[in-house]
Amino acid sequence: MAAWRSRPNQLTCHIVKQNFGSALFVRKAYEGLWDIPSLAAKIASDSRTQEQNSDKRSKSGGKKFDSRPPPHNKDATTPADVYKLQDVVPDLDNVAVVPLFNLPYMKSHLSSAIAANDVQKIKIILYLAYLIAFYRMGEEGQIGSRNFVEKKLKTASKSLIASLYNNFSETPAGVRTRAMFTKRASSKLLSYICVVCLIIDDFKVEFGQLVTDLQLQKIKLTRFFKNVGCTIEALTKAEREMLGVSYRYAAEHKFAILRIPFTIPEPTQKRMSKKTNA
Repeated sequence: MAAWRSRPNQLTCHIVKQNFGSALFVRKAYEGLWDIPSLAAKIASDSRTQEQNSDKRSKSGGKKFDSRPPPHNKDATTPADVYKLQDVVPDLDNVAVVPLFNLPYMKSHLSSAIAANDVQKIKIILYLAYLIAFYRMGEEGQIGSRNFVEKKLKTASKSLIASLYNNFSETPAGVRTRAMFTKRASSKLLSYICVVCLIIDDFKVEFGQLVTDLQLQKIKLTRFFKNVGCTIEALTKAEREMLGVSYRYAAEHKFAILRIPFTIPEPTQKRMSKKTNA
C-alpha cells in the first residue's frame, strides 16, 4: 500500500482540497503523486500574486476588475446630483421579491414604500436585497458555485445574476477559475450598498438596522459611508426633543448624511504618499 510522500497538516489539506476537490486530492496524495505541503505552499503563493495582479488579463481567463467607487459628480450642487440612480442600479425591471425582505432594514423600508405606493422605491429596495444577499454569500464563500447562487436568488433574472458577478466578483489567473469574493470585490459591493441606501433614505441613513442585515461591525460600515462622502452625525438636541428620545439612544443611532459640497476621501496609500513627500 502506498504511503504519503510527506504528511500534510490540516491547513495544507484544506487549501489543496479547495482547489482540486476532495476525491482527486485523496487519490493523488495517497498514491504519493503529490507532495501536498509543497503544492499547498505554491497555491497560497499563487493566490497572493492573484490578489496583487488580478487587474491583468491572463491566458486562463482572468479579467480586469473595475474596483472604482460608484460613479459620482464631484461638482454636484445638491445631494441628489452626486449619485445617479442609473449608475448604481442597472436594471430595475428585473427585480422581484427576495428571501431577505424580512431583515430589519429591508422590512421597515419596504413596508413604508408599499404603504406610500412608491413603485420605484420598492424596486430599489428589492435590488438592495439582492446586493445584500450576494454580499452575505460572498462572505460565506458561496459565490464560487453559480448554481448555488442562482438557487438562492431564484427570483433573480439571468441578467441580474450576471451583473452581480461581473461587478462584484473576480476571476483571477492561476489555479482557481471560479469567481472569488476578494477584498476588493467586497469593498466595492459595500460602497454600492451604501450609495443605494442613501438614495432610498433621501441621503440621510440611520444605519443601525443595516449593520444587522449585513452582519457587519458598525465601525466598518461607518468607514464605508465615509468613503462615499458621508459625514456621521447624531441627532441634535432639538431633534431629540422633537422625537422624544434620550441622548444615549441618539448616540447609539447615528446617521450617515451626504452633504454639499461633496468630498470623497483619498485612498489611504495616496494620503500616506503625500505625507512622505511633504
